[in-house]
Amino acid sequence: MGVCLDMWRNWRVLFVLVTIIFLFSLIPTGIFGAVESSVNPVVLDFEDGTVMSFGEAWGDSLKCIKKVSVSQDLQRPGNKYALRLDVEFNPNNGWDQGDLGTWFGGVVEGQFDFTGYKSVEFEMFIPYDEFSKSQGGFPYKVVINDGWKELGSEFNITANAGKKVKINGKDYTVIHKAFAIPEDFRTKKRAQLVFQFAGQNSNYKGPIYLDNVRIRPEDASNLSKEDYGEQAEEGVAVEDFFTGVKLVYPEQGKSFVYNFEIDTMGFYKYSGDGFNKKTKSLEYSQDLKRSGNNGALKVNASLAGTAFDEMNIAIKLTDKDDKKFDFSKYSTLEYTLYIPNPDKISGKLMVASAIDNPWQIIKDFTAINYKDKNAIQKINGKDYAVIKCSDNLYNVNTKANVLVLRIAGSYVKYTGPIYIDNVKLVAGKKVAPKVKTTSSIPNIKNYYRVKIEAETAKDGWAYSIEKENAKYSGKGYILLFGNNMGNTLYDLKIPKTGYYIFTISSSTLGMVNYGSVDIWIDGELKGAAKVPNVKGKFQEVVVMKKIYLTQGEHTLSLQKSGGYTIAIDYFTIEELVLANKNKISVDTKLVTPNPHPNAQKLMKYLASIYGEKILSGQQSSGDGKEIQMIFDVTKRYPAVRGFDFMDYSPSRVEHGTKGTDVEEAIKWWKSGGIVAFCWHWNAPTGLIDQPGKEWWRGFYTEATTFDIKKAMDNPNSTEYKLILRDIDAIAEQLKRLQKEGVPVLFRPLHEASGGWFWWGAKGPEPYIKLWKLMFDRLVNYHKLNNLIWVWNGQDAAWYPGDNYVDIIGEDIYEEKAQYSPYADRFAKALKYTNARKMIALTECGTIPDPAVLKQEGISWSWFSVWAGNFVMTGSKYNDEWNDNHMLRKIYNSDYVITKDELPDIKNIPLK
Repeated sequence: MGVCLDMWRNWRVLFVLVTIIFLFSLIPTGIFGAVESSVNPVVLDFEDGTVMSFGEAWGDSLKCIKKVSVSQDLQRPGNKYALRLDVEFNPNNGWDQGDLGTWFGGVVEGQFDFTGYKSVEFEMFIPYDEFSKSQGGFPYKVVINDGWKELGSEFNITANAGKKVKINGKDYTVIHKAFAIPEDFRTKKRAQLVFQFAGQNSNYKGPIYLDNVRIRPEDASNLSKEDYGEQAEEGVAVEDFFTGVKLVYPEQGKSFVYNFEIDTMGFYKYSGDGFNKKTKSLEYSQDLKRSGNNGALKVNASLAGTAFDEMNIAIKLTDKDDKKFDFSKYSTLEYTLYIPNPDKISGKLMVASAIDNPWQIIKDFTAINYKDKNAIQKINGKDYAVIKCSDNLYNVNTKANVLVLRIAGSYVKYTGPIYIDNVKLVAGKKVAPKVKTTSSIPNIKNYYRVKIEAETAKDGWAYSIEKENAKYSGKGYILLFGNNMGNTLYDLKIPKTGYYIFTISSSTLGMVNYGSVDIWIDGELKGAAKVPNVKGKFQEVVVMKKIYLTQGEHTLSLQKSGGYTIAIDYFTIEELVLANKNKISVDTKLVTPNPHPNAQKLMKYLASIYGEKILSGQQSSGDGKEIQMIFDVTKRYPAVRGFDFMDYSPSRVEHGTKGTDVEEAIKWWKSGGIVAFCWHWNAPTGLIDQPGKEWWRGFYTEATTFDIKKAMDNPNSTEYKLILRDIDAIAEQLKRLQKEGVPVLFRPLHEASGGWFWWGAKGPEPYIKLWKLMFDRLVNYHKLNNLIWVWNGQDAAWYPGDNYVDIIGEDIYEEKAQYSPYADRFAKALKYTNARKMIALTECGTIPDPAVLKQEGISWSWFSVWAGNFVMTGSKYNDEWNDNHMLRKIYNSDYVITKDELPDIKNIPLK
């Protein structure tokens, strides 16, 4: 009985314990605090002998990473393979970057459930001897590519940045890191992990190894214990790559001054946005040494005189524990510039500032008055313009890694030093900046303009004054002759300092096939223009470069530089007026009677941002591969997508083409984008269809015998009826768009004045007739009201009239990767009409730099890069026209609107 009683007691105790355990299982997890996730770490250790899907993060992203392979170089007990990256940094590139990526699970564009995972851990191995002998900086960054979440980064890595260990008889620097995955990212995400490696003027050439990449459920506060083999010596603290520089970190919440009393204090050439090539070097200098000031930072500049040359220098603010710097506790950034011999410099100098990681502009580029006599100080026997800069940190409330100071020149040709001193972060309460208001809007036409007759030259050689063989203004015209000898001189008196546009009325008069003329001011070449070959008359040509002139007297010389004999009637000098929102308003009433509400709303939106923002755009027909490439590089889509009615042209349809752009345009509109259409109109008939002049090239003048003048002069002709047939065919496609409520930026008959398309082959008269016919046929006959008419004739003589045009467009393909604002072409477009029409950069190769557009007030409504090789070569990004770093900068600029930033056009109120 006692034994049974004991057994009963034991069973009863066991029953109670089981019951308690069961009841605890019903209690929600989290009542007693966080419970560690039971998920297993994901390990990419390359032990299967493959690269485990590591390769290009996106099209042509590897760049300086020449080869990705699996290697046994680091083989040791328990670790046979590692990922080897053969890297070759170009020391002439300020920022030579390669982006390496992989997809968890090996599925491209696949997803991974990050719930329960807290950190990403990895090991990096760099050969110690080779790395320590190399020059320049080496930063890296780790990113989860879904919304572009940067997990962590390090800048200015040296051979002593981590442990020095010996593996298989060779010394390696080992960097072993774990970066936290933010809580808001612990959900199901696109599963791409990206490692970005870069050289900052680095000449390192050799392998970098990655191994044991782990996605871990543990936090980043501890690292896995690894046996690397023999440890050569204790790790050395991180040092800046400037030899002998002791890094000093500001104390959070307290004012701090970089005074450069003994060294550069860790400032370095910065290229996070692709610009530091204009900074030849940085150094500590005592050139400005005086009582109470021992040294300064010397920036050795090399500004080439282009539209925009930018120099960026930076300081890393994160402390030794990689803790980001909190800008919310600071009110102002102050620093002083010293510019030697300012009287010998011309052009516009600008300054700006920013933070990086994450990137945010503190103050955008602002011109400095280095010519101000009150700013001139003599220091150690030399004149300096002393510019004190103060940038308000009111809108900077984030934590960041890097402070960036930016200096830029617009048409500044200067090689020499610029000094920076006393860079101060002022702690304290933030104060909102004062906003200047404009009381009135001046008229755009009220600006300085002077016309000078060529025959009034005060002097010259190899020239004559003529009155025969041409219609001229004034009392005659001049002939310049000889082998680049002809030259005339003029006195100028400029009323105020600024930029000016020169227009020359010139001609070869049919005497020679070509010619050109140079503009020299005060003995310096400032610009040039091609001379048109026309008989018996002159034609105005805008000099393809704005010219900076100071107030006062100047000597101008017109010098023949091409062609044996050229004639000049007159030239004009016009002040470049900033056409921004503070200067002009624009017409918003559409030329189409009773326009579709969505067309009105789009026009209203375009006008509301004109002069304050620019819309990003990309031409991309069919499957939109260019659109996807832009996204792959920038992580953003353009706001405007350009389509083409080309394959809907009846003479192409007869050869079997089938257009798909209307369907794609409807999808684009419904996804929140803006739709633009051009029409490479295959000639209605007369296709030559021979090698080099194939039927599919039928929109070119050279590929067709179709005569627009004959057609427009004979409304009863077959050619005229075929024109109507083709317009009607496109009308049917536009009706499909109208039915879906799609407003269209419609740009037909583009680039007419160039003559390379058949609709511009016979001059402006038949072209204007065709434009008006198309307008009448589409608007009045077909009752289309969803069109915003974009005229793109590119010459005032071809302008059809204000009642037929909503927006003016310019197509510009100039020097590659120069990022010009195209101020001369904008000024030219302003003069096509006295009406206040918006102006758009409807086609371009290189995108203007947004910072320059904003600074100069060049108010393009949108830009649109052309398709094909302007964006990609095969399946890879082509950075020939727009460097990928610059493209990312543009698409992430506050001045540039991308698709994700567009409002819902349909819901914009009309009143």
